[in-house]
Amino acid sequence: MLKQLPCKQHVSLMAGLLMLAVTLPAAQPPAQIQITGADLFAAQLPKVPALIPVHRVPGGAPMNPTVNPQDIPVVPPPGFYPADVSNPFGGSTLDNFVTHNIFVNPLNPAPGIYAQSPTGPTLSDSDKFLTSLYGSSFIHLMDQYTGDPASVRTVGQGGVITFNTYRTTYYDQELAILVHAAARTFGGGKGQLLNLFFRQGTDICSTFGGALTNIACYSPDNFSTFVFCAFHDTIDFADLGTVVYSIEPYENTPGCRVPQGSPNGRAVDSMANVLSHEVFEAISDPLLDSWFNNFSGGEIADLCEGRVANTNLNGSVYQIQAEYSNQYHACAFTSFSAPPI
Repeated sequence: MLKQLPCKQHVSLMAGLLMLAVTLPAAQPPAQIQITGADLFAAQLPKVPALIPVHRVPGGAPMNPTVNPQDIPVVPPPGFYPADVSNPFGGSTLDNFVTHNIFVNPLNPAPGIYAQSPTGPTLSDSDKFLTSLYGSSFIHLMDQYTGDPASVRTVGQGGVITFNTYRTTYYDQELAILVHAAARTFGGGKGQLLNLFFRQGTDICSTFGGALTNIACYSPDNFSTFVFCAFHDTIDFADLGTVVYSIEPYENTPGCRVPQGSPNGRAVDSMANVLSHEVFEAISDPLLDSWFNNFSGGEIADLCEGRVANTNLNGSVYQIQAEYSNQYHACAFTSFSAPPI
């Protein structure tokens, strides 16, 4: 199910406890983004790197919600990954940036409410989660990779895009159109992280830079092509430069969702779990040439996939996965700077 990648690229599989005051973003209506001819033209030209996304877990997510959030669960035998993760190409990280959450063809159950499904999550849910994550000590697990404990990560204005609402499957070219429209609105480069969310019932398929015959999808309705839950990537546009983004389908589905009994309900916490995976990897490996494990090819979230716990993020509890720490040589729910438990 995995494909060979060039040696300079790597495989991305399924691609906090200090209490601080949570500052939610000011109520700002999302930008209503219109697709233009510039978006349609730009989507014909970009370089799309090869990348394997977050892998689905067949038959459901076998996760353990009973783990103490302060524990540092060990990885499978031998207990650590050889050489941990490294940055052999000297790639950069995503340090100071603004995140924009963009909902594509969302449901609009009430004025100002934009949702992936009738039961959520909403644009507000995604903004609130990332605000809590960025304000937590858990995010400082990234300090060992970025080298900058003073990095500023914020949640900016959201967006709404209406595009080809009759379509039930989006492919690479259409994704490029949407990413260009979002970057044209909010800016590109490493100062922005764009997360594109899709409504329930929408499939996403990509070749990830490979042959057209080698396509992988988020397709819960078609198990034979159902390979991933989400992914992060970059596109190089001639007019906007490099854009860092993630694709976030509806995650409350077998293979992508967290177990029942999560603190915010399955819809919200499944979104939060997969989104946190992509955000941590976008920070540590934004251009797909930075921190990964030479032994397995996995990025820091891949190595801890499936190890979830109710985790306190700046006063808000979410059920999300651990991240790999070189300091602990293991998956951790606590920051690099905190002493081992």
